[in-house]
Amino acid sequence: MTTYKTGNPIGSTNPKDLYDNSQNMDEATNSLNKDYWDDRLGRKRLTWEGMTRLSNLGAAVEAAERAEAAADAAEQVSSMSTYLTKADADAALPQSEGTYIRVTNDPDPANNGYWVSDGSQWIWSGVQPVGRRDVDRINSQIDQKLDRYQFLNEELFWSLVDDEWYATDLTVRKSDGQLAGFVVDRLALRVARRLNPQDLGNVITYPQVAGSNHPVLGSDFYMRDGELLPVLTDMTQIAGWGSSSMFRSNAAFSALAQSMGASYYNGGVSGHQTEQIAARLGSIPALCSFPANTIPAGTEEISIDVPDISWHAGQDYTGIINGVHGRLRYSGGPKFSRTIAGEPAHVEPRTPFLPDDGARNRAAITFLWMGRNDLTGAQDKTESCIKNTDRSFDWLAPLVKRVLVLGHFQGDLTPDSPVWDRIERVNAAHRARYGRLFVDVNAYLISPQIWIDMGVTPTQQDLDQQAVGTTPASLRADGLHLTNAAYQAVVTYCVRARMLELGWI
Repeated sequence: MTTYKTGNPIGSTNPKDLYDNSQNMDEATNSLNKDYWDDRLGRKRLTWEGMTRLSNLGAAVEAAERAEAAADAAEQVSSMSTYLTKADADAALPQSEGTYIRVTNDPDPANNGYWVSDGSQWIWSGVQPVGRRDVDRINSQIDQKLDRYQFLNEELFWSLVDDEWYATDLTVRKSDGQLAGFVVDRLALRVARRLNPQDLGNVITYPQVAGSNHPVLGSDFYMRDGELLPVLTDMTQIAGWGSSSMFRSNAAFSALAQSMGASYYNGGVSGHQTEQIAARLGSIPALCSFPANTIPAGTEEISIDVPDISWHAGQDYTGIINGVHGRLRYSGGPKFSRTIAGEPAHVEPRTPFLPDDGARNRAAITFLWMGRNDLTGAQDKTESCIKNTDRSFDWLAPLVKRVLVLGHFQGDLTPDSPVWDRIERVNAAHRARYGRLFVDVNAYLISPQIWIDMGVTPTQQDLDQQAVGTTPASLRADGLHLTNAAYQAVVTYCVRARMLELGWI
């Protein structure tokens, strides 16, 4: 029933593809007179009814007069030959077209399963026996969902999963056998927001976690390295950590948080590199050494030694070191002052300073847009940029993380710049590690879609720059930064759209 048939690859967020997927899902789950449906890429798939009929081929044979096609398939399966290896099966060729065989013990597990002859060779069959591993995996996902949600009026619960095991939860009502209302509303809203994401608010009532009206339960904790941490993300908090692009996007991220009923913490400081950002966050804390290994009794500011990070004028934050609260800042060198006078406190060399803001926002929905300043100097810091970002992601508290890593854009650079290659390498590493949790900002900025989203007509210079991968001049405030309107587009059509895709909104 595919309407638009764009041919776009898997993972497309084009509204036409979302429409086709929704239409096809309806046919796949609700059709009672079709065994197959064609997906938007033209591939033939079994409907739910078709899977039901094929799940018991013996029953299909007994009902041959009512399901001739199923009976034919059952006859093929019952009479198929079995071969130990694919090579054994190939040696038996040629076979009549439509002949089914099964390979059971090939050294390559990918060859084990059903094959069908096209008259000259074996073709991998679209119908395969379900493996125990597949059943266990699906059952595990369903059990986890049933444990978390209370479905008082739903008789059946299951999930449709893609090739990366991202699940779309589905339920059927006892009363009429139709999809539960919250499922229909959620799918409809996801499509609608891609069409015009600025017009719709949060209008879905989601099933609540058992025992609470809040998505995070105070009793849900886990132990990591001797520290008790929350299992789930705190949906009432959003935090962004990075340098100038994060700082300049404050208005857009704040509006996004407000639309979700959440607070927003802007951890962007212009000029900071990943080591300085990670120190403010607390993922790689500053290791401090004090004169005479002692924190003075008074509140006067003293010079200390913090040798492992390069200091920057914007480094100024509060936290705790060895139980003493104070302020760590840069002023001609690293300085410390305690908040309240007290007894002198002994402190070992290289003791970590644990920042307040990082601890307060450790369980928040988090955006990491960090590392661009690591890549611009004479020294190649590509590997440390990647490592520090990864350590920051891993340090964040929730076991079920809701963290997006934003990629870097090229600005006014051209491909002959060494910085260009560093940016490409960092983006590639983040893309490989984080998958859908990576937001490819650069790809969006050099795509035709951004002009449509912003309602701007590009100049010829813009199009020429996009063709080589340079950020178009009309989107830049200077060589390194975007205009406010471009930052707003990134937040709305990249970050917010990805959160919607992942079901976070």
